[in-house]
Amino acid sequence: VLEEQQGNDMLGLLEDRIEQSINLIHRLRQDKSVLEEEVDRLQDEIRQRDLKVQEIEAQNDSLKDTESELYQLKVKQTEAQEETEREKKELRSRLEGIMELLDGVNSEDTLEDTLGDTLG
Repeated sequence: VLEEQQGNDMLGLLEDRIEQSINLIHRLRQDKSVLEEEVDRLQDEIRQRDLKVQEIEAQNDSLKDTESELYQLKVKQTEAQEETEREKKELRSRLEGIMELLDGVNSEDTLEDTLGDTLG
């Protein structure tokens, strides 16, 4: 009888252990499912962030290109302004030369007129 009771106690303990193991397996499966969902959510978030990073990098590249183009335009504008200033100086110099020639011609005409009036 004692052996039978000990056997029943052992069997009861074994059944309890089996039931605990089954409950543990069930809980672990639920936890696994929750974790898999979390992993999927985080992977989606990572993909979206990667896309956002790529988009920002593309915008950055575009801005760098625009910055480079603006710099080149600024250089061209500066060169054009310098060329315009050179042309203005050259024209001013030519005009001054022409004005001097005209002043010289006018002086000669005035001198001839004065001499003609005096002699005539």
